[in-house]
Order: sequence, then C-alpha cells, then structure tokens
Amino acid sequence: MKWYNWRRAKLASAQPNAAHVALAKHPELVEITQNVDDLLERAGVASSAVLHLHGTIGRDRCFTSCGRTSSSRTARRAAARRA
Repeated sequence: MKWYNWRRAKLASAQPNAAHVALAKHPELVEITQNVDDLLERAGVASSAVLHLHGTIGRDRCFTSCGRTSSSRTARRAAARRA
C-alpha cells in the first residue's frame, strides 16, 4: 500500500496534456485506456465515456473476496493473512 499511496500522491499533481484535452473535445467517442490515472476525466472526458482496462489507481479492488482469483503471490499472501 505504501507504494500505491506514494504513486497516488504523484498522480495528484499530474496535469492532462494536449492529447487528453483534444480527446475531451470529442464527446461522441468512448475512450479505452490502459492508463490507471484519471487524466482523461480531468481533461473533461465524461467518466461514463472512459473504459479503464486495468482499473484506476484511485480505487482498490479485491480479487479474492469478490470471487475472482489471482495468480499473484502478493494477493495469495494477503488472502491467507485474512483467513
């Protein structure tokens, strides 16, 4: 979590660039992104028009409690600690 909190703090100071702003000028498009930041939304793209393939860094997801499985060693250790 320490790394994620550090990364969230870094992203909070990031600003959308010209590409983000240009995409925001086309509300008819659905933006599909692998980025975990929210720079498209901060540039003006409606959150309902952005599909984050890998989620967003601002929201934590639990893959073990919701029925999904993960092959990540870290996720397995975290699940074992909760059990």
